[in-house]
Amino acid sequence: MADIIYTGKGIASNIPQDSGNAMARLSNFIIKAEELKYETFKQNEQEFLKTSNIDPAFFISTKNQETQTKWLNNFSNKWATRMRQSGNNLSIDDKMEMQSERNVLIAMQQEMQAKQDLWQQHRGMIMQNPNKFDLEEWSVFDENYRRTGDYSLVTPPIKARSIDMAIEDNAINSGEEILGKPIPEERGGIKGFIEQSYWGTEDMARQRVKDIALSDEAYTKDLARQFNELDPQTKLKYLDADENGIISKEEAKDFNPIIRWAQDTKWEKARKGQKGTWKAIPRSTAGTSTFNWNNNIDSFHNKNDEYPILKSIKQPTEFGTRTFPDLINLGSINQVATEAQPIDEIIDYTTGSPRRVREITYGGDKKTSIADSVRFNIIGYSPSDDVIIVKIADNGSFFYQGQVVALPADKYDDLLKRKPIGISREAFRKQQGEISKPAPPSSGVNWVSRSNYVEK
Repeated sequence: MADIIYTGKGIASNIPQDSGNAMARLSNFIIKAEELKYETFKQNEQEFLKTSNIDPAFFISTKNQETQTKWLNNFSNKWATRMRQSGNNLSIDDKMEMQSERNVLIAMQQEMQAKQDLWQQHRGMIMQNPNKFDLEEWSVFDENYRRTGDYSLVTPPIKARSIDMAIEDNAINSGEEILGKPIPEERGGIKGFIEQSYWGTEDMARQRVKDIALSDEAYTKDLARQFNELDPQTKLKYLDADENGIISKEEAKDFNPIIRWAQDTKWEKARKGQKGTWKAIPRSTAGTSTFNWNNNIDSFHNKNDEYPILKSIKQPTEFGTRTFPDLINLGSINQVATEAQPIDEIIDYTTGSPRRVREITYGGDKKTSIADSVRFNIIGYSPSDDVIIVKIADNGSFFYQGQVVALPADKYDDLLKRKPIGISREAFRKQQGEISKPAPPSSGVNWVSRSNYVEK
């Protein structure tokens, strides 16, 4: 049987005609795809330009200008290259890295801007008040900022003002009068002195120095400058509190040593003084004394005539205030405290007349016996009262440092004869009310009565 071959005849149909619509749709699809691609490119480009754009700030410092330009150029070049390599389509990681670097650059700009703002603020303050601030010192920081962009000041530098002038202008000018060192002055070929007294005690004056030093930064700055100019040995004396030869961090940060130095060296300026009358120093009829420390001190060989006697001087003591009819100022020559001396009696001036006492009411009704061996500085000697006025140098069981007391001079006769004083109590007793007999010819001195003082 012959095979039947299927030819498909009779099933043919005509292809519909769309008049080119399919071609149009294909063209539209291609165009839209290109438009989407272009839109994506534009979005990526805009996003890149936005992120990569960092406005340059204006900086006065040349260094800051150079640094900013370098940062921005490096940033732009890096990310422009990365953009081209990615076909203008940065990855998410690239975008995050780019944004992070941008934030760092802006933070650096802000830091440089903050320093410039502070520099401009300080400059304005100094220009408005040149008397308060130190333009010369600030100019060093100004030049460094313009050159390097670094500005380390927190506040503009204060101009130092003389603490010495401030102390003298604000010296103690009221209260108790204290005997001071007489001022030597020669008139008409006659040697003499001018009495001098002050208001306020040493403790009060030391406190005044501290108060002034801490009252104004300008005074503090001047004080610190003076201290820094001292020789190393002096500075070490005050800075090395434990005296171990090493300034610890704690000691170096402590401002008190500088205050203590100021108190030790400036307290006398903190007392207002007044001058009294000029008085001549009596001279021996034989001329210059032949005093010699190698000879024993006695009524015919002594330094009595070398000390002026101050008349009617009011001198405070721990147990009252006494106006001495005469008082020799020994404080100016006896700066170093004596070796430890026993004190078992004092002179009490709280009663109508001075009295020697061995027990003092101390702490209520309790009687305290005086029995201390302490060092003291001799302030003066009164021939009429035959007492020495001393300032205690060390704390003891009864006495305390800085206490001023009167002691019976007969117990310290040897101390008065020794260096650096060299006076004879016997000679003063002979001179009271009578002219002393002539000294032996070997001394070359004839003594005259102290009643012959000339007051002008």
